[in-house]
Amino acid sequence: MPTIIVLIIFTIGIAYFFVGKNKIFKLCNAAHSRPHSLPIYHGSFPAVLATAPALIMLSLWVGADDLVFNQMLIAQFPTSLEVEGRQTILILLAQIHNIAEGIVVGQ
Repeated sequence: MPTIIVLIIFTIGIAYFFVGKNKIFKLCNAAHSRPHSLPIYHGSFPAVLATAPALIMLSLWVGADDLVFNQMLIAQFPTSLEVEGRQTILILLAQIHNIAEGIVVGQ
């Protein structure tokens, strides 16, 4: 799933690169002047502005996904469940993850 999102983000970045590059050509042709920088700089600035925030948010999402998911699972444990320590919680979370991935060991 994240690879598809990364490909979409890079596609948007490439599109903004060409939009920025073409815009400076149009502005310079209308004013009959030359751009003050290379066209690649005029194209890369909008591309970075389009992709950097999305990539930062994606990296935060991927990094915090397991933590948030585990905390949501722990909050859903029944109150009658006797938890004897951190190892019991980790074993329960591992069993839940295995069931979610389709790995069922025992009954």
